[in-house]
Amino acid sequence: MRRSPPLSTTAVAAIAMVALLVGTAVGAGVYAVAGPSDGLAVQAPSSGPGSSGSGAAATDETATTADVAAFESAAAFRDYLDAAAARGDGSHGTRFLNSPRATETVAVDDTATMTAAPTSTPQATAVEAESTAADGSAGGSGGSDVERVSGTNVQVTGIDEPDVVKTDGESVYYARGTRHGFHPGKRGGVTLLNTSEPVSPALAGEVDASGQLLLSGDTLVVLSHESVVAYDVSDRENPEERWSKQISGRLRTARLSDGQLYLVTVDGLDYDSPCPVQPFGERDVEIACTQVYHPTDPVPVDATYTTTALDPQSGDVADSVSFVGGHDSTVYMSGESLYVTYTEPPEYGRVHLDFLLSEQRDRLPNSVVDRLEQLREYDLSSRARSIETDRALGEWYRSLDDDERHEVRTELANEWREYLDDNKRELTTTGVVEVGVDTTGETPSLGVAGVGSVPGVPLNQFSLSEHDGNLRIATTIEARGTESENDLYVLDEQLDVVGEVQGMGLDEQIYSVRYVGDTAYVVTFKRIDPFHVVDLSDPENPELKGELKLPGFSSYLHPLSDDRVLGVGEEDGRVKAVVFDVSNPENPTVEDDYVLDERWSAIRESHHAFLMDRKHGVFFLPGRDGGYVFGYEDGLELKKVVGVERAQRAIYLNDYLYVFGQSEVVVVDETTWERVVTLELPAMEYRRDVVEPSSE
Repeated sequence: MRRSPPLSTTAVAAIAMVALLVGTAVGAGVYAVAGPSDGLAVQAPSSGPGSSGSGAAATDETATTADVAAFESAAAFRDYLDAAAARGDGSHGTRFLNSPRATETVAVDDTATMTAAPTSTPQATAVEAESTAADGSAGGSGGSDVERVSGTNVQVTGIDEPDVVKTDGESVYYARGTRHGFHPGKRGGVTLLNTSEPVSPALAGEVDASGQLLLSGDTLVVLSHESVVAYDVSDRENPEERWSKQISGRLRTARLSDGQLYLVTVDGLDYDSPCPVQPFGERDVEIACTQVYHPTDPVPVDATYTTTALDPQSGDVADSVSFVGGHDSTVYMSGESLYVTYTEPPEYGRVHLDFLLSEQRDRLPNSVVDRLEQLREYDLSSRARSIETDRALGEWYRSLDDDERHEVRTELANEWREYLDDNKRELTTTGVVEVGVDTTGETPSLGVAGVGSVPGVPLNQFSLSEHDGNLRIATTIEARGTESENDLYVLDEQLDVVGEVQGMGLDEQIYSVRYVGDTAYVVTFKRIDPFHVVDLSDPENPELKGELKLPGFSSYLHPLSDDRVLGVGEEDGRVKAVVFDVSNPENPTVEDDYVLDERWSAIRESHHAFLMDRKHGVFFLPGRDGGYVFGYEDGLELKKVVGVERAQRAIYLNDYLYVFGQSEVVVVDETTWERVVTLELPAMEYRRDVVEPSSE
């Protein structure tokens, strides 16, 4: 967004394409990133194996801005954890702390859900993403003789995301048995298909690995939480391992951009020895304390994230950088900037003290006021402050008779809820850090270009969008005991709020956001699905133009045209597709809808399961009992039901639609919608080396 020079150059260049990976639908992320002014560009390491993998490690310089800095030492790291813990619940313990392998309770990978939690939609416009897919570049090397090749449904055009199906047109790679993002299954493997003749695919080979896939030329990268393994697939019938890396913590996610592989790994915080960070054990990368970044104002953190850039062909590490973060951060990348958000939760102990001393001072005895004034000045954790406040109030309550005590406690409780409701936009806020991206040199250079703040919490990176020099961000506003609300804020080039729409979807949460030019579509949900249309053409005066309430909810939004938006979600526990007519923004209507007799779809787990084929005017939805092909040019028309058990994905090669099930691949001729081939897949072998995650 910003054209002015960043505050530091070549800052965390490794994060340029990587940090955007962190944060998902329910995703983890970083609190802030920045870097020193030298040595962090993505380039080949100057030293051999066992080095830091970063030229910056040789310098003692510590990068800093007004809001972001690197730790000076392990002791400084521990001091930060102490201060951050005091801001939170008063303890060092978190889900991650002192755990060599991150626990399974943290949201992982770039997945979406339709039932248990709000989700998001890919940010890139449909036409952009589909044009990229059509030329074959999104799915792999782009070297196939097949003229029309679909790629993975990705967030950012030109940046590939891990998925279970990859193709370059002449070959298809299908990872079966992968569960829960990067978790491999007990039965799994990667099946290689020869698709040089799309009408007659043939089994070509197998890779004895389980996980999600990225394809770079003739290198297939298989990613799981515990390892990254690359295979040479130039000979489809005899794939060979090229390199592998064991992950000391857990793989968060990955991206492939311009022939470079980017990994984001997460390690637990060890209070006694928080750094150096070794994301791959003692091999390749060691990030010194002075290369671990944090917000200067302590906020609760529970993990160290490391971004690593490496060559997918050789596995050589180009660079790495680490930063502290937490489970409620979000990262969004535009063409010019990287935006990192971090949540600043309220310290309810201090908020309660402020309420008592500002709103209830006249009601309280002088002795209680004096004690509360002392507590406000003490350097206490939120938990300790709350305990002492309750103790002071308890002594007063015990001096009252039963009736008076009941009356006072009831009035205080009601007025406390009103106070929270009146001030909820000042309680939980989200800080926004803009990292400018400079691509004019041989390698990208980054620097912190601005810092801002908005009320509430974004769903994930799809809640953010940069357009015409402004950043738009949609958030949910919540406070204990109050009704939630949903807002949309517009920030200028200095990241100052210049416009807002407040109060959408009372007592609801954001379930999906889609920005299309000067318009935002926001879905909130609790019992019904309000579909909100927001006009952003005047950044200083954004306006809620229209609202539509309908049964169920849409957790995936996909623009069909300037005037039509597709929603995919659920109604009464069944998979639902709906087309919104937004030609009149003040009066959005349902053009058509279709409820399938399906209670599961792979779209619950990943937006990658959606496929749009604009040439044939259709889209694909997978279900438990089959795959469903809908025409969308005139309402919704069910064109074809492809009978396949637990359909996972679909791709197109020329005019043939490939539908991938658990044990078979079905090929359909899109010109006639007739099934032409059913290819049985080999049985998946039981993998004794895989430990499946618990269902908790």
